[in-house]
Amino acid sequence: MNIYTLTAAIASVLEDNSTLTDWVDTTYGHALKTYIGIDNRQPPGPDDCPHVILFPAGKIAGDGIEEKEYVVRVRVALVQEESTPAGLRITQDGITELDTMVGYVIDAIADGLDTIGVQWMGYESSFETVEHFPMFLCDLDFKFLEPLAVTNNVYN
Repeated sequence: MNIYTLTAAIASVLEDNSTLTDWVDTTYGHALKTYIGIDNRQPPGPDDCPHVILFPAGKIAGDGIEEKEYVVRVRVALVQEESTPAGLRITQDGITELDTMVGYVIDAIADGLDTIGVQWMGYESSFETVEHFPMFLCDLDFKFLEPLAVTNNVYN
């Protein structure tokens, strides 16, 4: 396995997860867009939402290492301009929708681990719910381990 095949396998798991794709279709009226890498000069914008962008974020391999470590970043993005007032509190609906979609992404990856062939070590997340309004973003850095077989090249 290499970092691209891992990233592509995760993309397939997300695209094939009916809970995630059905929620997106029901909530937004169209299919989830999936990107592996992007052109930062023309990144997906509000018209491309909701979407997930996957890209390699890190790898550790080499002599003396018993397992390759990979980090794949999954950026979740959606657009929501509505808010919900409750007394003196006003909540941007995009925050709760983003949290829901992120949960479905995490569950899809957890459910698809058997097809990916790596061990999941957890994730770190970073939310952006103000700067790009009406887009709501979350970056998830998923960490994986791949045990090395005797025949594996420790540098790939």
